[in-house]
Amino acid sequence: MTISRSNIGGGDADGVHITSDRGRMVGDVVLDYNLVHDPQVSAGAHYDGTQVRGINGLQISCSVYDAGAYRPQYNAGIYLEDANGGTQNVTIANNWILGWGHSLMVDARNVQLVGNHFGGDIKWGVCYVGKRVGASSFTLSDNVMEPGGRPVSPCVTGTKS
Repeated sequence: MTISRSNIGGGDADGVHITSDRGRMVGDVVLDYNLVHDPQVSAGAHYDGTQVRGINGLQISCSVYDAGAYRPQYNAGIYLEDANGGTQNVTIANNWILGWGHSLMVDARNVQLVGNHFGGDIKWGVCYVGKRVGASSFTLSDNVMEPGGRPVSPCVTGTKS
């Protein structure tokens, strides 16, 4: 499945939500050239730009995830959960990820984070790595903070602030 060149904004539920369940693993999904922006979330809810709960093979590339000014309802621009059979074989490349609680929350296997730009109103940090899988199969290269192009520090493992 491919979702490409979509304008996903103004909603009150996750921008893109991918879930494996009922014994079938979702796989080989491409999200490219999308704009996920301006969530309109009620006070008691939470919002992820893309939330993934079980997948084998995902590419997110050349997209913009722009939450705008931080609000407590904003969880992650991209959230990869170790749920519903696990999340694995993910490449997140050449995106602009602006704002959110954490720009990325990752609890998945074989994740590559390459050539992304981070900035905007980030509450806790660029990247949080969950405890279930950890950072052992997570690689980062050529990711920068904007403005200025500073290299992104390694991701934090453990409990959110």
